[in-house]
Amino acid sequence: MHARTVCLLGMFLVGFLGALAIGAESTAKDIVQKLFAADAVSRQDAEKSIIAARKELIASLLQAIKDETNRTMAAKRGSTLAAVRILGELRAVEAADVLTEYITLPDDPEVLTLGVKADASRPSWVMGESSIFDRPLSNWQTVEALVAIGEPCLPSVMKRLQRSGADIRGIAACTRVLTELKGKEGAAALLKDALKTETNLNKREPLMKALALITSTPEDQRKKIEEIIGGMEKASATRQKF
Repeated sequence: MHARTVCLLGMFLVGFLGALAIGAESTAKDIVQKLFAADAVSRQDAEKSIIAARKELIASLLQAIKDETNRTMAAKRGSTLAAVRILGELRAVEAADVLTEYITLPDDPEVLTLGVKADASRPSWVMGESSIFDRPLSNWQTVEALVAIGEPCLPSVMKRLQRSGADIRGIAACTRVLTELKGKEGAAALLKDALKTETNLNKREPLMKALALITSTPEDQRKKIEEIIGGMEKASATRQKF
């Protein structure tokens, strides 16, 4: 676990434990010992307190992530990403919807364009020289958190993918989660199954793009990029005539 994550997690836990009925001076070891107390009431109180503290911690972390200021202000972005990492460490299934909503949350400028320099003349889904499957998960921390949560997050990931539209960063991030959890063959099968029943064209398009990312080679991706760039330039030239 990252040192910053450990520090923030410790701060959160200290605050929550201080608010528990079992006493501000209690430690995690003390709480666990109460679970094995002879007194049934003490055991039940300890159990309820631990569960309540976890729920409150997760809810507070999710609220912090949903705060637009925390996500966009450079000074707070590191703390927001630490909250993301903590949710992954906690295997917080209940965080899946929020994490997928902000799945493209960057931890450095390079992630904003998946390693490609920003260029207004190029389409937003340019992947660059290397495949998205080669990027270290540690540099794509919301994806990493969802992978840590595991397969219970797949329904949320699929829903996020289907509403991605032309957001190729979102498509790529969702695709990476699918391939990490199911493998490329398993992810491709999942996407094909979804395409069999999905009739909405706006939802089918990102599914097909995700499938293309999995099945195409980097060379195929580059060729497709050039085709799209050529189409954009042609359309731009046509508009300028009028």
